[in-house]
Amino acid sequence: MTRVDGIPVPDDALEAGQARRAAVVARRILLETSGLFDGEWYRRHMPSAAASDLAPLDHYRSHGVAALASPGPLFDARAYLRRAWQLQPGVDDPLVHYLESGHAAGLPSISVLQDTGWNPLERPVTPQPSLAMPSARPRIAVVVHVFYAELFYEICRALAMMPYRFSLLVTTDEEEKAASIRSVFQAASLDAELLVRVGPNRGRNFGPFLIGFRDAVMSHDLVLHLHTKKSLYGGGELAGWRQSLLRTLLPAGPVVSGIIERFIADPKLGVLTACPGEEMRYWGYNWLSNRHLAQPLFDRLGLKISVPRGMFDYPIGGMFWARTSAIAKLLDHDWVLDDFPPEHGQIDGTVMHAIERSIVLVAADAGYGFGELDYRHGLYRPGWGSRNLEQYVAASHDGLLDTFNHVDTVSFDIFDTLLTRECLAPDAAHRFIAFQAARRFPGADNYGLHRQAAEHAARADRDWIGDVDLDEIHARFRTLVPPGWSEAAIDFVQHQEVVLDLRLLLPREIVLASLRFARQAGRRVILTSDSYLPRRVLDTLLAQHGIGELADAVYLSSERRARKDRGDLWLAVAAAEDAGPGRLLHIGDNEQSDIQKTADAGIRHFHVMSPASLFDLYGLGTVPGSDGTRPLGDDILLGPLAAQLFNSPYIAPGSTGPVVQPEQAGAVLLGPLMFAFVGWLARHPTTRHLDRLFFVAREGYFLKRLYDAVRSAGRRDDLPPATYFHCSRRAALAAAQGAGLDPDAVLAGAGFNGSLSAFFLARFGFAAEETFGLQHTMISLPRDNDLVRCMMELMRERIVAHGRHAAEAFTAYARASGMTPGIRAGFVDVGYSGTMQSAIQGVLGQPLVGLYMGVSEAAAQVRRLGGHAFGAFAEGDVGSFTGGYGLMLEAFLTAPHGQVIGYDEDHAPVFRHDGQSQKQFATLERLYQGAEAYALTLMRTYGPDLLDLPFRPEAATSMLQAVRDGRLKLSSELVASLAVEDDFCGNGEIAVFSHLGIPPSPTPPSPPA
Repeated sequence: MTRVDGIPVPDDALEAGQARRAAVVARRILLETSGLFDGEWYRRHMPSAAASDLAPLDHYRSHGVAALASPGPLFDARAYLRRAWQLQPGVDDPLVHYLESGHAAGLPSISVLQDTGWNPLERPVTPQPSLAMPSARPRIAVVVHVFYAELFYEICRALAMMPYRFSLLVTTDEEEKAASIRSVFQAASLDAELLVRVGPNRGRNFGPFLIGFRDAVMSHDLVLHLHTKKSLYGGGELAGWRQSLLRTLLPAGPVVSGIIERFIADPKLGVLTACPGEEMRYWGYNWLSNRHLAQPLFDRLGLKISVPRGMFDYPIGGMFWARTSAIAKLLDHDWVLDDFPPEHGQIDGTVMHAIERSIVLVAADAGYGFGELDYRHGLYRPGWGSRNLEQYVAASHDGLLDTFNHVDTVSFDIFDTLLTRECLAPDAAHRFIAFQAARRFPGADNYGLHRQAAEHAARADRDWIGDVDLDEIHARFRTLVPPGWSEAAIDFVQHQEVVLDLRLLLPREIVLASLRFARQAGRRVILTSDSYLPRRVLDTLLAQHGIGELADAVYLSSERRARKDRGDLWLAVAAAEDAGPGRLLHIGDNEQSDIQKTADAGIRHFHVMSPASLFDLYGLGTVPGSDGTRPLGDDILLGPLAAQLFNSPYIAPGSTGPVVQPEQAGAVLLGPLMFAFVGWLARHPTTRHLDRLFFVAREGYFLKRLYDAVRSAGRRDDLPPATYFHCSRRAALAAAQGAGLDPDAVLAGAGFNGSLSAFFLARFGFAAEETFGLQHTMISLPRDNDLVRCMMELMRERIVAHGRHAAEAFTAYARASGMTPGIRAGFVDVGYSGTMQSAIQGVLGQPLVGLYMGVSEAAAQVRRLGGHAFGAFAEGDVGSFTGGYGLMLEAFLTAPHGQVIGYDEDHAPVFRHDGQSQKQFATLERLYQGAEAYALTLMRTYGPDLLDLPFRPEAATSMLQAVRDGRLKLSSELVASLAVEDDFCGNGEIAVFSHLGIPPSPTPPSPPA
């Protein structure tokens, strides 16, 4: 018996109590050192913990377990309890169980969760389990550059989470530091083989990595690249950001196992990056001052991919996991010290900064993908990174206006901020002028190259000091242009450069409203822009949009002989305005010249992304080519859409993509497709030799109207007139049988599901007698083709007799519509197999030239009767054209009447009853009006020469594909209007979006006033 505080206690009870206390202490240590309990995170996500005086771990043990609360972002308690069914929820601690026995038994934890969807912005996800301990351990190298030796202990502490042996390859620049590194390593007792190398401090962390340990790294399967980072652009030491990177790339041991297992499970995973710490600004995911280094670096490494524009993913901070084969081109290059500049504290614009931005791109060139690890939210994002875009989403119009209360002077960038170009690339105007000049003036080739050389020469004339204006560039152009250029050609391109630039610009209304508000609030308003436009041209431009009278001063690079993107114009602005610290605010779109350089100059800034940047951010449009540019036609077709969809730079919280209303859907969805098709019609060699184009019902209804509008706007009298031609597969096939039953033509190209009586009605337009019992015989084609052939043979006389009557009525209608003998007629339709054209050629006995959006191999049948068939966007493989949106296309391109089912005694068309699209046709008419306005705006901007510019199918259909993929959403009102009548195949009326599995979008929030 032992007395405790004067009270006798049996020895066995005392020992049991001590054992329990020891167990409690041991479990506490287990939780604290597991890397899976995060006290700060727990407090943020457990309101009662934030209000409690208890330490987070004590609160978790006493309250959190009972509440089924998760202890950190890398462990989902509820999900683990569902798997460990033997535990009692609310009583047993799931994390303790996992650490003591679950992990060893192979029970998966919910650790690094997976977000499998693409989205440029954050959104809720469904948790999925991490993968278990790998069965085959890859060879792992951890490469660490240690410049700040006092921080090496942090890395060793993080490396303690590594679950098995690895090679630790350390570079530093002094022997004294090397000795310290070995001492810290020994004290850390890591399960690793240490190798330390000392070399010059060149190239920051990348120089030693690529020179000192290249061969060593390549002898391993995976590499983890770390360094003792102390500072971040724009500030001093940011320990929190460094620690966030380490915590993300080296989380709890079981999670590190899951990271490694992802590389094993996915052989195409090349790089894992860390979600940026909260300290990192989203606009850093850009080339900034390093873009000029990108292509030379790509050329040195032999990369065959494009240099991205705008925002892109890379391991910001220079720490990452990688498969060594994925970055082999970077490692294989013979790097030397002279490749890296001497250390002068550079904050940007060096080869190291370019290499850092190229890690994911190097992997992509080798055929590997990437993923992002997000410790804060416990997520793994395959194929995309968050880029801290929530910072941009948090910005608002009201927030900007509130900022005006704290400044004296407000500066606005002009181009892509107050005014935006209706093209995706700034140089699209120059490229189009080059296209015009080459077509109009013999010998006037390569305008873009000659103009570039003229600008280069003009800058050289000034010894590369300051900036040059358009007058200087044009003067040098005249001295450098080749003899083949006539004076008229020179005058044309120099005039067009100004005219086209002015036509392409339209205001960003909400940003312009900000300028007016600043003016009304009594703030000094200035305009600051890098532009070669002379002041007289700029004044005209500003006056057009009512901006000039609102500005107190204009700082123009061509006038001030300094530039924003170099930073010297900002020094001039700051000196001239003499605003106090923090009292000058600049608003602009360019991440380098408007944001990075203002930060360098100590000027407050507010970022508004350009429409083109937001367009690319949401993955809309087409993919740039290997040179980083899109074809000119893509830039012109899609530019107005970006300017319209993202005229406002603000993103609504929770937005996963723009929602298109009927007012703009026609321009966005139909505009590029229809204009590209009309342009193809205008360019096709056969068109000018035809007497008339017959646009076939019902898809031809809107197409014919647009053709007429564009033909008139372009004053293209060389193009044939057009007729809207009432016909359908049913009407044409029925008439074709008058010359003799052709079962193959009736059965080809389309299946059918339904009764035999419904089949005869859909294909021939008559009801079979009930005595045959056909209404009770169900068929599915092509499975029952033989049965249907047999029934057609039994009914041959009836079918042929009906066909003769139909052929007579059809011929009378066709002749009255202008499809007379001897006419050279073009037959215009969407496509695809030429069934209607073949039937009509047989009935009328004359060939037609089929001009389609796409034609399949089956369209070759039209040649039997002397006809031809051409496809604008696809020939042979129409699947590559329709791409899953064929039904949408058919629903959009409809008419105000039902399907043509025949012709009456007066040889006028007879229509099937109206479907859903006809009942809601007012909405579809609004779509067409949008498409027509889009097309006519293009014609006014670029002129009739635009019809001679080829457009790629990818650009014409990219927005339809975006709807199909969910990147672009249609409003509920529009979705309700879209249906397709498909009696021909026995499907009745199809609700397009339900059929495709695309849910309607909710009505979006109203934009800021």
